[in-house]
Amino acid sequence: MLEEGFDVVIVSRFLLRDIMPSLILALRPGGLIFYQTFVQDKVLSEEGPKNNHFRLHPNELIKLFLGLTLRYYREEGIQGDIEKGLRNEAKLVAQKN
Repeated sequence: MLEEGFDVVIVSRFLLRDIMPSLILALRPGGLIFYQTFVQDKVLSEEGPKNNHFRLHPNELIKLFLGLTLRYYREEGIQGDIEKGLRNEAKLVAQKN
């Protein structure tokens, strides 16, 4: 019998905090979630949602997936040289145990 759920869930540039528990439940054990979306600490104001409710607070993406094992995380915002690196978004890869 096949176990229900997904091996991989990918979410890009979308934020609806209420669905995070459902995304975690949808993963099979060992499954990965790849999630990226906009942060409030932004460099380019024309990118992404205008309403900050649809942007992440610092480190919020990590907190939303606390029950998973963090495999990768990146969030630079306005830290360091804003002419280099990945800006305006947080990126996470996490695995369900």
